[in-house]
Amino acid sequence: MKQKRKKRDPRALHEETMLVFLKTLSSLKRKVSVSQVIAKIQAKEEALRTTRGIAVIKHLQKDGYIRLEGGVYPILAEKGHLYLESFAQRQKTHWDKRFRIILFESIHTTRNHREYMRKKIKEYGFMHLERGVWIYPYACDAFIHLLQLEYPLESPLTYIIAQDNETMLPVRKYFRLR
Repeated sequence: MKQKRKKRDPRALHEETMLVFLKTLSSLKRKVSVSQVIAKIQAKEEALRTTRGIAVIKHLQKDGYIRLEGGVYPILAEKGHLYLESFAQRQKTHWDKRFRIILFESIHTTRNHREYMRKKIKEYGFMHLERGVWIYPYACDAFIHLLQLEYPLESPLTYIIAQDNETMLPVRKYFRLR
């Protein structure tokens, strides 16, 4: 008996694919059409040759990472710039002896929204301290702003920057900090 092949959901894109498209768009010096962007990416990235470029562009546009000027020229939107900036911040490993703490109250939000927020925060690398409290040792301002853009009204996030002290020893061990 033949098994049905699952269709790939175009919205289920990997972060890497999204990142490659956004980085390519940000590196372009002039306006180019959607097909030119896709051709440039597929020529450069072996892994993306099978990716359906139009689906990726539509996904990025629908989620607000890019906008199409004149219906033809993809341009990074504010959310796209923030995504790239948060990725760049995540790559930095210099610790400035401060911890970033996120508090988010999830009383008035739906379960799906809470799960999405937790997933995104955990994926970024935050440590879960207790209910609604997450901590991270490196700068992540762009990521916080991006989260607030995703759900502007529903997610009252509180962002605190705290100095390191002796009580933070378990957190320092978790992140392997000295």
